[in-house]
Amino acid sequence: MSMRSLVGAALTAAVLVVAPGALGEGTPDEDPPAEDPRPIAACGERTAQIEEVARKLRLREATLDSRERTLRERATDLSSVEEQLDSRLAELTALRVAVEEDLQTLAQQKDARVDELVGRVKVMRAKDAATLLALLEPELAATVLLKMDARTAGKAIAAADPAVGARLATGVAALEVGQ
Repeated sequence: MSMRSLVGAALTAAVLVVAPGALGEGTPDEDPPAEDPRPIAACGERTAQIEEVARKLRLREATLDSRERTLRERATDLSSVEEQLDSRLAELTALRVAVEEDLQTLAQQKDARVDELVGRVKVMRAKDAATLLALLEPELAATVLLKMDARTAGKAIAAADPAVGARLATGVAALEVGQ
């Protein structure tokens, strides 16, 4: 179909659709047909519905905007708290390392003092060594006896009072089992 035939078909359809009297047909005395008020009222109702939907959408948009702002603020707050926690964690980790180093230093100092005490007890007479060991805390006395050679330690225990000797021997045995 050519363009002319399409235009012609469209004009023919338009002429068929035009209301009677619209092209000057009929008498001039006739009143024009009354307009039906229903379509206008329906348009008014439809417009009110559309405006109500638009109002609800604006309200929903405002609510969503508010929630979005709240979420952004919370995200900012969480980021700030996370930074503070990371900083605090770094401080605590550094503190833990320092405490572990201090504990290691103290353990080394204690071992050095025990070794010094062992050296002094080794050169004492057995009776004097037994008297000194009886005055020490049981765990320290047992540690000293364990670091000494068995012969010297045995002589010190034998030279002690029987109750003290039994306590020293029990402490040594308990410490050996615990190791």
